[in-house]
Amino acid sequence: SSNGNGDLFFRALITGPGVDSTNEYVVLAYQDGQLRTVLRKGSTLDGWVIKSDFTEMPQVNEVGEAVFRVSGVSPDDPLFSNSSTALVGVDSSGVPHIIVGDRANIEIANSSPEYVTSFAVSDTKALSDDGRVIFATRFSGTTVNEAVLEYQITDSPANPCPADYNNSGSADVTDIFAFLSAWFAGSGDFNQNGQTAVDDIFAFLSVWFEGC
Repeated sequence: SSNGNGDLFFRALITGPGVDSTNEYVVLAYQDGQLRTVLRKGSTLDGWVIKSDFTEMPQVNEVGEAVFRVSGVSPDDPLFSNSSTALVGVDSSGVPHIIVGDRANIEIANSSPEYVTSFAVSDTKALSDDGRVIFATRFSGTTVNEAVLEYQITDSPANPCPADYNNSGSADVTDIFAFLSAWFAGSGDFNQNGQTAVDDIFAFLSVWFEGC
């Protein structure tokens, strides 16, 4: 999976000494001219033991953040043996974290921790370009047992110059091409109204002509 700015996330099968069926799959990222490991089967992430072959393609936003589902064993599973599904978020620095998972506790702002029995997330539009992830959850042992939650992958400030769409440091014609590339790919919701449409082009061009 890739975005319009050269960030690429992909799954790989590796071989060599010490590699077997418990650790042979890995998620790699190519960003800023460097290849690095994001997550490997058999590793531990936030207490989860990752058992995934990473068959789901990551969703990648314009700043190089990503989300994808994995299978693993939850640290909150009383038996610590059942395979569960978790959602992994990767920030723009390449650091992965578990966002939510089946049979796992979740911390919610202004609320007590809840035990998640299942969650659902869009296969294509779960991650916005400003790092927000939207997903639905089902809880156990609570009066209100369902909710739609928002998770912010990073708390970085918004781009001080929205016309600089590709974050190059200046607003020029390459930003128009970067925006149109995202728009034609269906991820050009510049006015943040929940859909990519012609009015997003007018909204972007309006700020682009203002410059930085």
